[in-house]
Amino acid sequence: TDKLFTDPRSRIHLDDARTWFSGNPSGYDIIISEPSNPWVSGVASLFTTEFYALARAHLNSDGMLVQWIHIYELNTPLLASILKAIADNFPYYSIYFADDGDLTLLASVDSPLPMPDPAIFGPDAMRQQLARVHVRHLEDLRYRFIGDQSLYNPFLARIDIRANSDYYPVLDLGAEQARFMQENVTELLNLRLSTVPVLDILYGESGVRVDNPSRTDYFPDQQVIDAYKLYEYFSQKVFDQSIISPIASLNFLQSAASNCEQEYNLTVW
Repeated sequence: TDKLFTDPRSRIHLDDARTWFSGNPSGYDIIISEPSNPWVSGVASLFTTEFYALARAHLNSDGMLVQWIHIYELNTPLLASILKAIADNFPYYSIYFADDGDLTLLASVDSPLPMPDPAIFGPDAMRQQLARVHVRHLEDLRYRFIGDQSLYNPFLARIDIRANSDYYPVLDLGAEQARFMQENVTELLNLRLSTVPVLDILYGESGVRVDNPSRTDYFPDQQVIDAYKLYEYFSQKVFDQSIISPIASLNFLQSAASNCEQEYNLTVW
């Protein structure tokens, strides 16, 4: 965020987002929406189908909406109400984990969103900025990807909740309750951590392997590193105790043994 305030190309306007768009005809290549949590009074209006229609109208050709969505203090139907509002206005979208509690959604009107290109790591300035958030390899982005419209639209069609709207504010009315009940959307995290490689199967990916991975507070990062080091140990008999302890390895093996039970596998599938 320091670049936002120090880059001479920045033009900062203090205004309500909807008011700004309503009175400003400018078009943008990228619109980034990172409001506060929707249980804060008035914020849920920035997650409505009407707001997304307004943002869509201000995007240039091949423009992109980038939307922050939290999955803590929320539940699956409320998340679906946000995604339905986005899908009503953007035919193409992809969802990534930013960390354990936050999603980053990319939405486009004109064309499907491809997977990230390795070329983003070419420029030094971009590589340094990505390293600040522990993204050093293409694989760091690949295993943060948790699906696009082809996966979620059928899922949304099965959930009996309307798109969040100014005229049907399900998010505004439900976010306070979700926060009070300390709910969260764990199902999305399980898409990446499930014993069954769901996303790899659906999208035809091969397994993710990261050279020189770095441990962060993002839980899947920890899982990838532990798996990588265990593979290294059993294939090459190399054990880095600074990364993973023998106790962790023992716990992993005990867990793997219990998960090989037939009843468990049938339940997972």
